[in-house]
Amino acid sequence: MTERPPTQGGLGSVDNALRLLLLLRQHEQLGVTEAASLLGVAGSTAHRLLTSMGHHDFVRQDPTTRAYRAGPALGKAGGFIVERVGARPECLPHLIALSEDLGETVNLVVLRGADALFIYSVESRRPLRIGSREGIVMPAHAISAGKALLAALSSQRLRSLYPDPELQAVTKRTLRTRAALERQLADIRRRGYATNIGESEPDITAAGAAVPDAAGGERLAVAVSAPSSRVRDEDDLLVVGEAARACADNVARALEAI
Repeated sequence: MTERPPTQGGLGSVDNALRLLLLLRQHEQLGVTEAASLLGVAGSTAHRLLTSMGHHDFVRQDPTTRAYRAGPALGKAGGFIVERVGARPECLPHLIALSEDLGETVNLVVLRGADALFIYSVESRRPLRIGSREGIVMPAHAISAGKALLAALSSQRLRSLYPDPELQAVTKRTLRTRAALERQLADIRRRGYATNIGESEPDITAAGAAVPDAAGGERLAVAVSAPSSRVRDEDDLLVVGEAARACADNVARALEAI
């Protein structure tokens, strides 16, 4: 494997450590080989980073599989991020109601440049479920809520966020080009909600809708995340997408009433 060249000023290790933190928020567990592949570094570099992060409780190693999971310090950091963005508790009753109605995990998301930050997550109570995403940052073009928020932007603003015509691939199904993203955003505007079928993680299907402008303040989006085995076709996805859009409207009304 060819390791990425270090950045100017010796910041390469810092950059890799920050990227590894984000990967550990996105994946339930990572082995050294997988981490090295995702980071584009040598196995020895990934092992050194994970070992150092373990000393500070950002990761914990499974004694059986030897894979690494997010540690308690990483969870606290995610909670701090959420607190800093001023998450709105008025939204929670509507997220909870949607989660109970569909039996799936529901998230509230904000846009941070070309990234999407999960600020609330109401986890499904089913044995097979999508876990909490609270505090996780993902590329906006790879998730339904992120795409719903991008669809509300002007073409000029979108181009400023994505100056490169090639997009970062998270899975094999992630949109790879800005042109493909722009085509999909046009469909999202007509339909009223966005979808994500294995674009952020394999075997996860999601639908998201932006909270209307009438809510005021920072733009938010509601997303429903489910195992793909429970959202099997277009009809299932339509139900989830329309439910996310209705919840987004309810959140808007709740925020207007403040």
